[in-house]
Amino acid sequence: MGRYYLLAVAGSTSLSIGEIMAQVAKYYSPRLDRALVTRLYHEAKGQRVPMTVLTNRLVESALSLLDGANDRPERSIVAEEPPTPDPARMD
Repeated sequence: MGRYYLLAVAGSTSLSIGEIMAQVAKYYSPRLDRALVTRLYHEAKGQRVPMTVLTNRLVESALSLLDGANDRPERSIVAEEPPTPDPARMD
């Protein structure tokens, strides 16, 4: 969704830009440390690729290493809440 879409939405509603962005952004997007963003920027420029391409490659590579090191199957379910202890299994 580009800038023009947001301006069109902002012009037709009384919502703030933050509220509009919350509606548009449906996925969690973690905030990276400024130092990491700077390093990614310079590395991406050096490789002549977009930062998103470089970041996707690096994260995929790191996750593959973690999966191999842990020898566990890939999990596609994310727990939203910590598990509740079972009182019957308390020692």
